[in-house]
Amino acid sequence: MPSSRARPPFRRALRLAWDSGRLLALQQAALALLQGALPVLGLWLMKLLVDAVAEGARGQDPEAVFDEVVVIVLLAAGAAAAGALARNWSVFVGEKQGQAVHDHVHALLHDKAVAVDMQDLEDPQILDLLQRAQQEAPVRPQRLVGGLTQIGQGVLSLLLMAGLLMTLHWAVAAIVLVAAVPGLVVRARYARILHRWQERRAQDDRETRYFAWLLTSPAIAKEVRLFSLGSVFRRRYRQLRKLLRGERIGIARSRAWAELLVQTLSLVVTFGAYAYVAKRVITGTSTVGDFVMYAQAIQRGQAAVQAVFSGLSGLYEDGLFLDAFFRFLGLPARVSIPEVPAPVPATPRAGFRIEGLGFTYPSGGPRVLADIDTELRVGERVAIVGPNGAGKTTLLKLLCRFYDPSVGRITLDGTDLTEFDPDALRARFACVFQDFVRYDLTVSENIRLGRSDDDVVTEAEVRVAAEAAGIHDRVLALPEGYGTRLGRRFDKGRELSIGEWQKIALARAWLRDAPILFLDEPASALDARAEEELIGSILGLARDRTALVVSHRLSTARRCDRIWVMDGGHLVEQGSHDDLVSRGGTYSELYRAWTRHTGA
Repeated sequence: MPSSRARPPFRRALRLAWDSGRLLALQQAALALLQGALPVLGLWLMKLLVDAVAEGARGQDPEAVFDEVVVIVLLAAGAAAAGALARNWSVFVGEKQGQAVHDHVHALLHDKAVAVDMQDLEDPQILDLLQRAQQEAPVRPQRLVGGLTQIGQGVLSLLLMAGLLMTLHWAVAAIVLVAAVPGLVVRARYARILHRWQERRAQDDRETRYFAWLLTSPAIAKEVRLFSLGSVFRRRYRQLRKLLRGERIGIARSRAWAELLVQTLSLVVTFGAYAYVAKRVITGTSTVGDFVMYAQAIQRGQAAVQAVFSGLSGLYEDGLFLDAFFRFLGLPARVSIPEVPAPVPATPRAGFRIEGLGFTYPSGGPRVLADIDTELRVGERVAIVGPNGAGKTTLLKLLCRFYDPSVGRITLDGTDLTEFDPDALRARFACVFQDFVRYDLTVSENIRLGRSDDDVVTEAEVRVAAEAAGIHDRVLALPEGYGTRLGRRFDKGRELSIGEWQKIALARAWLRDAPILFLDEPASALDARAEEELIGSILGLARDRTALVVSHRLSTARRCDRIWVMDGGHLVEQGSHDDLVSRGGTYSELYRAWTRHTGA
């Protein structure tokens, strides 16, 4: 996994704001400059106003002074109105830019999430990284935009205020600037501390969220109640939250004390500068208007310094936390894509050949598959049988190229699968895994997902797929037919039985119209009668296709052309049903046990 000690990605963070909307970024920059410049104009007008009023109070030509005051007040009002307009428009532009960055960041995250290798999604460290990226992606972009605006506005305001204070004394400008440095150091230090803490506690945080999900998910509500698991999960949740809360509060307490010290220093500097300006007024070196202007300039200069440093430390902090996001985006592909991929045959002619295949999961552990040599010929219907843990589903994943073999190779029409683009290869497959997905969409949308976004799917095709999977009549009985939303996540959703959901998944595979079918326990959730009907339909569909069916049910296996028998990661037998039964080997024992159990 990429190092967590990478330099904070300032440039990439800035690039996010720029790429999400250049015109918005330019508007925000212009507004920041305007808001930075207007306060200096306001201070100068305030000085003129105070001096004019002081002259009038000393009895100098009241009418002329009043005319001057009116002009100054009108100019000050205009400057204030311009400032108010700039602030309000900046809020609007900032919201638009924040939303644009939000959408851009999520588009990048989603594009990577659907492209990342399956083996990465089974790596706990990568899952920690993904969770942190998901946590920060909705929040950090808006903060990033606000921080950039704050820095731009603060820098201009600081330069102008510093220039104004230089007319008083260069040391005043320098002291105001230097006094804010400790605050920047404190914020940067605690940003690093918090970032490292979140990295260290990422798995604990993910486990906390897991127990929260267990307590609130409708999917497991029945078991939670039947086994009285609520108290168990609540206790585990509270224990983890107590640990996380205590450490987080400890960091916050330490930061609060450190910031109190630097703020005290800032106050000493501010009031010391006030005393210096007051002395100049008392000695006649400066006017009362000068005092008002310089006092405000000192205050606003410090505020500008703090705004700049706060923005920089915030950008640093956001960069640290967005580091998880960028590291996730930068995950290298473990299933490689050739620079010049071989064309995937639209209609395979020879089929698959598996040669000396062995596989060990990247996370380590014993070899899951070993020494497998066989072939899956075009138009052949092959069943894979064997006990749990034999490696049946893993072999299917290798054929789909979710993983590459550790040893040996798999070819399609003589070309190694690693020479194909994985997406182009998978486009030739229609698959249903035993952990099929139940999408909380309409029936029609659930089935249409079997086709690419670029394909136009008619309602007639959806209906044919549903009929082939044996779910059409059930769909017609739903309140809105094929327009009925499934699941309980949204309003008006209707729940199906597990078997009915499985038929929806099969209809989705039917619609794909691919030359190769991979089915992992396609009838696991069906009763005997429904299974018989479904297997008949599957084998009928596979008549002109290549089909590989993983199944514990030997009623399915015996109707296939050939059977692969797996045990302990090895292919121990292969042949037709009758051939394997006559051998008296592993399959024969499985079949005799099955017939005794079922009475078949």
